[in-house]
Amino acid sequence: GTRASITEVKEAFCLDYQNCKSLPLFSNISIALCPLPLPLPFPRLFQNTLGQHGEITMNPTASGALGSLDVFSIPMAARLRSSNAILPFIEKRLLDFRRYGMARGSLGSQLLQSWGFQRDELEDMAESQANMVQLLGGGSEGSSDSD
Repeated sequence: GTRASITEVKEAFCLDYQNCKSLPLFSNISIALCPLPLPLPFPRLFQNTLGQHGEITMNPTASGALGSLDVFSIPMAARLRSSNAILPFIEKRLLDFRRYGMARGSLGSQLLQSWGFQRDELEDMAESQANMVQLLGGGSEGSSDSD
């Protein structure tokens, strides 16, 4: 087998989403070629039916399990799920941000200004958090996906 291109992976991902029964409230697709982050002396942990680029082969290698020197890359995907159980946490952070980070004269606002943040940037951050609170608290029942 050959390594799939970024375009092929993205198209396969989007096609799979088109066939979903329910779509998430919001999603993000991020695809990139990355080196396999395993140290060289890492023990042999891959089955011998895995090729150099993560493809499954029909002919197993005779050497047994494969290590990080034998496998260069592995295709992988992650699906993150969140529920509205995180809502109190986000609401508290938003309240604290407004109270300690945006209130004029607060230590947090002085610190953020010393880091180079302008007032409009702080307002954008608060608005972004408020939108998350609204999405999770207002219209969603149960859980939402973020891919």
